[in-house]
Amino acid sequence: DEEANQMLSRSYRPHWATPVGSNA
Repeated sequence: DEEANQMLSRSYRPHWATPVGSNA
């Protein structure tokens, strides 16, 4: 889910620097 990915990514990384695995 994009929303979940944003929350997880924002925890330790900006939304534009999300890991490839999470982005996929």
